[in-house]
Amino acid sequence: MKFRTALIVEPAILEQKRAQRQLQRAGFERTLVAESGPQALTMLAAELVDLVLTPWDAPELSGLELLRALRKRRRGKSVPVVILDNGLPQQIVVTAIKAGAAGRLGLPIAAAPLRELLHAISSGGKPTLESKEEAANGNQAP
Repeated sequence: MKFRTALIVEPAILEQKRAQRQLQRAGFERTLVAESGPQALTMLAAELVDLVLTPWDAPELSGLELLRALRKRRRGKSVPVVILDNGLPQQIVVTAIKAGAAGRLGLPIAAAPLRELLHAISSGGKPTLESKEEAANGNQAP
């Protein structure tokens, strides 16, 4: 799977810029930014994207609600959605995976976990709760 366009759902400008930088380094040609879940849904109706990154606690529409809304749309059924978090409890991450999330990434997004997740998604691997790097460093998803 060739990734070309990503949508980042993130209200904080600093995190938007960090995510855009990492996605560009990972080979994405375009990165779109939405500051809220409703704005993301509007953008997803008009744009074809290869990946959505959204925090669990996105403004106005949670990451889980965004994921569920996207899965109801014909064009959104197969778009990988990655949950961004700052240490969510494992049960919440499991809930997101069961709802169809492709995995999770800790914030700020680091290059190695992003590469691992993109590789897993493109090879049809199972959703990930943590990266190998996080596990090796003891920074497991709670």
